Amino acid sequence: MGRIDGILFGYRTFSVNKNNARILVNALLSLGITSKLKNGSCCDVRLADTAKLRMYLNGLVDFSESEILGLPGFLYKNRRRYLSFVGFLVATFTFFYASGAVWDVRVVGTDRDTEKIKSDLSLLGVNEGARWNKLKLDDIETEFLAYSDDVGWINVNRRGTVAYVTVKPKDIFYEEEKVLFSNIVADRDGIIEEITVKKGYATVKPGDVVKKGDILISGVIPGELGGGFLRAEGSVVARSFETYRGDAVKKQTVKVYIDEKKSEVTYKILGFSINLLKNSGNLQSSCDIIENENVCELFGRYTLPVRKKTVTAVLYELQAVELSCDEMVFLASQRLRDNIALSLSDAELLSIRTVGAYTEDGYTMTASVTVLRDIGKESKFEKDF
Repeated sequence: MGRIDGILFGYRTFSVNKNNARILVNALLSLGITSKLKNGSCCDVRLADTAKLRMYLNGLVDFSESEILGLPGFLYKNRRRYLSFVGFLVATFTFFYASGAVWDVRVVGTDRDTEKIKSDLSLLGVNEGARWNKLKLDDIETEFLAYSDDVGWINVNRRGTVAYVTVKPKDIFYEEEKVLFSNIVADRDGIIEEITVKKGYATVKPGDVVKKGDILISGVIPGELGGGFLRAEGSVVARSFETYRGDAVKKQTVKVYIDEKKSEVTYKILGFSINLLKNSGNLQSSCDIIENENVCELFGRYTLPVRKKTVTAVLYELQAVELSCDEMVFLASQRLRDNIALSLSDAELLSIRTVGAYTEDGYTMTASVTVLRDIGKESKFEKDF
């Protein structure tokens, strides 16, 4: 039966001899019954139309009809299977109940903290498990905008069982601190390699040795150049000599994982939480807690309003270990390399010299580097008129 009303409210299949198929078709047309001829001699008829078709064909042609099919037929066949019947009723109730609930809340249109937006919407009633017929979306949007500091426009739209929330951030303009006068000073020692002045007066030249705090580009213009005060701008590239180190201690305390156990399993269905396992009170203090949350899907395509949260306790014990010489060298080298990479991300490395030495507690590796970098930073000053 292709029609959904036949499946829900029941139908029967009428069959005649193929030589009498024309009589069956005429009967359907005469009675105004919508159906489709199958295999040239049978058709599916809604349960409400079977009586008049039976009366029309009776005595006119030999025919047969099936038992009641569709949902009513299924229920009748399983009328004595009480658990199946109860399960069907529960599933039907759940389906119709769930169809009127919010399964998921999805925020689109912004790169900002969507979890905060979801949390704020939850306070206004828009969350998983909320009933659609109780949500006044216009009022919720207005109330949300009334106290939101960074959202300038919001629209909550229902698509099936999902609440799609489209937001646009609020344009916020911050008044920058107005710097009237400033110098460019050195933030470290170095030898000047290149200087570019956009505004101001250069007080150094390539080849000069400068110390941290020296003025490189002055915001005070000499009298012979017209005098005055301004905000200095420019860049000063210098050759600087820097030192970095990485240490490794021989005796260390490490975690040795010995076992893991699930301490909590929670299913969240339409906003309701069901705890299937909870024994976190029996866990020892020396353990790491790992939380994992999964969204249940149907056939790998359809997202269901069911989330499974698993909390696993990974048990460990602390053990004292001693690193070998090779391990200490490797660890110190790795830490030194990380320090250099972080500190020289905006500089050009010209040369590096590395030395290492064993100490009473472990091993230390030191690197002396020569780099090119912009050493200028702005330092404002005030002028009393």
